[in-house]
Amino acid sequence: MITLHDGLERASKFDELASTLQLRRYEWAFLLALDGRTSAREIGKSLGLDDTTVLTMADFFLEQQLIVARSYSLSEYTRLFNVKNGAAPTTASTAVNGIGSPAQTRTGASPISFSLKRKPAAASTPTPTTGPSLKLKPIMDFVIRQSGGGTTGQIAAYRVLLKVPRPLLQAMKIESINFIDDNFELPNHEAYHAIVDGIKSVLNVTYQAA
Repeated sequence: MITLHDGLERASKFDELASTLQLRRYEWAFLLALDGRTSAREIGKSLGLDDTTVLTMADFFLEQQLIVARSYSLSEYTRLFNVKNGAAPTTASTAVNGIGSPAQTRTGASPISFSLKRKPAAASTPTPTTGPSLKLKPIMDFVIRQSGGGTTGQIAAYRVLLKVPRPLLQAMKIESINFIDDNFELPNHEAYHAIVDGIKSVLNVTYQAA
């Protein structure tokens, strides 16, 4: 699990995998800023991203095998972070931008991004007896299918969730896209309609329940 304090770096197959992707500007900037030393939080701040966005975006990239959390030997840790005689490690004095040079400007808050994974042992809210089904898996299956499946489909699902207002997204308690079981339900019909609207915006199609 990635934390805000982890030093992240691009995975060994990054170039091969990244060549097939279409990402937003701030997402590429985040990926290209990873140096294995600067923390996820520091890089996020340089791009104007809040902590929640950084963690969920990093989780998505981890699942796509684009990044890894860096581990250090004792000698590497003391050398990279200038740790001597038990002193606290130093941090990067200047956050980096998308190409690894000091950031000159700070952008406004970016949209929250979520990669979808259900939290375990969450108490479910009873589903109303009227209205559309609140099951999430059929909706995500529709998005992935409409987008051609695979990584492209997962990114489309990720894009759809970017369209959901943050309070609703947080109420869904979603973390990652690779595990959504048949029992996962949206918290209310407002969340359902927000996702349906997101599908229309991203894919320009109307969701049709199976």
